[in-house]
Amino acid sequence: QITALLDGAELTAVRTGAVAALATRWCTPDDADDLAVIGAGVQARALVRAVTSVRPIRTVRVHSRTRAGAEKLADWIRDTAPRPVRVKVCDTARDAVTGAAIICTATSTDDGTPVVEADWVTPGAHVNVIGGTHPDAVELDPALLADAVTVVEDRTAALDGAGEIRAALADGSIKVEDLRELGGLVSGEVDVTGRTTVLRTVGMAIEDTAAAVALFEECDTAERGTGGPTAVPPPQEGVSDGHA
Repeated sequence: QITALLDGAELTAVRTGAVAALATRWCTPDDADDLAVIGAGVQARALVRAVTSVRPIRTVRVHSRTRAGAEKLADWIRDTAPRPVRVKVCDTARDAVTGAAIICTATSTDDGTPVVEADWVTPGAHVNVIGGTHPDAVELDPALLADAVTVVEDRTAALDGAGEIRAALADGSIKVEDLRELGGLVSGEVDVTGRTTVLRTVGMAIEDTAAAVALFEECDTAERGTGGPTAVPPPQEGVSDGHA
């Protein structure tokens, strides 16, 4: 029987943010407080919301293909951040990511030209890569993967849908066995001490299912606690995915 109906787009945003936040929690110091976001869409908002829930973010640098989109995201961050935060809109992706401890890319790029070059990323930083519109699209320079700990949800899924990984494998920068799965990271099997880390997520149905169950259980608990029905809040107003 039907237990609940959830908005698919909002659920995907919640799930994507949650996966990135999980990797961020395991790959960055507890006091990491500097975040760079490339992209200004719904997914970018989900990433900011999730990462600020696991790290004491004090500074956010934003870059988008359009200044208006970046400014809108910056205003949203200022209005919704759980603590005082300094938000800066950057004219270039390089300005945004240089020196950042945590970098999130959520763009709608559709080609193989990296949005973020490898030498812009500070050694020891963590990068969450979630965007691109098809399996060969590239947000992050694949060259970075040669020296980074690269984390994926599932190797097979990454080989099918992650442009950076496909490119790095094709040019010999990495091997399949170099890919570390998220489960191994969480269980402590993957040592990331002092290393640059990259999460390349492509999304999996089981993650959406887990997020749906968690949301339903939370609402069910709230309903029983208040004695009345509780609805999941509607999606936040946002622009289209990506740095458009």
